Amino acid sequence: MLHYATWPNPEGVIRGRNFGPVTTRVAGTPARKRRNDGNMPKLKTHKGIKKRFKVSANGKVKHKRCGSSHLMSHKSGKQVRRLRKKSILAVSKEAKKMRRAIHTRESSQPQAIEAARLASLTEESPEVDSAK
Repeated sequence: MLHYATWPNPEGVIRGRNFGPVTTRVAGTPARKRRNDGNMPKLKTHKGIKKRFKVSANGKVKHKRCGSSHLMSHKSGKQVRRLRKKSILAVSKEAKKMRRAIHTRESSQPQAIEAARLASLTEESPEVDSAK
C-alpha cells in the first residue's frame, strides 16, 4: 500500500511535510549565481572594535581610557588630564587581534618599526657630531 505523501497530483507537488514543488534542473545553468566571480567572500569589519580603537600609521592600537565619561568632580585634576589622553595597548598579541578585527595594518609590527627607527637615529647621531 502506498503512503499518501508519495501519490502524485496534477499540480506536480508531492504532499506531506518538508516537500516543495517538484522541479527539474536545466543542464548548463548553475545552481545559484555567484556575486563575486569565484573570489573569497569579503571579511566584515568588527564595528564595535572600529568605534573604540584606532590604529596608528606604525600599527599601534590606541583606545580611550575608562572612567572619564562622568563623575569627574571628585577626581583630581592630574587624574582628569591623564584620562583625557589615549592609551596604547601594551600587549602585542591583543593589538594584533584588534588590527585583524578592524582589517587595518594587520601585518605591521610596531615594536620592530620602533626598534628600526631608534637604530637609524643612533646611526645618524655620531655622523652629525663628527661633522661639527
